[in-house]
Amino acid sequence: MGKWLLGITFAASVGLAGGSTLVPLNYVSKKESGLAFVPAFGCGAMIFSPLVAALWFSYTNEWPPLHLRETLWAGILSGTLWNASNICAIISIPAITYSVAYPMLQCALFVAGLWGIFAFREIQGDAVYVFFTAGAVLISGAICLALNAR
Repeated sequence: MGKWLLGITFAASVGLAGGSTLVPLNYVSKKESGLAFVPAFGCGAMIFSPLVAALWFSYTNEWPPLHLRETLWAGILSGTLWNASNICAIISIPAITYSVAYPMLQCALFVAGLWGIFAFREIQGDAVYVFFTAGAVLISGAICLALNAR
């Protein structure tokens, strides 16, 4: 499989899994959902993350050095931000419903793109205009959903 196709496949997998992350909340009683769900959610991430990484490293036969002294702080900060956003999502869903909250939560894509443009210079030239046009559509859709849910 070519590098590009592999990248597309894994990116699509992220979309599928990420878009389904909070679906299991609908299959537990109201008493066990919400913030009561967070510790189990964190345990799942803590167990599965190293397992998936080990499987990938085994598959590629490339075991990179971990450099924990240099990377641990950044990983903990990233994980904290990720979990804080998940907690906010869990709180928002009962308030405005999953079908309204989750598309609004996808505005995180726009924020990630802004980092890519301004901090990391990953997007340049005409692609910046395409990005901002798509971002305007994304944010407009989120606003329309929010206004329609009232």
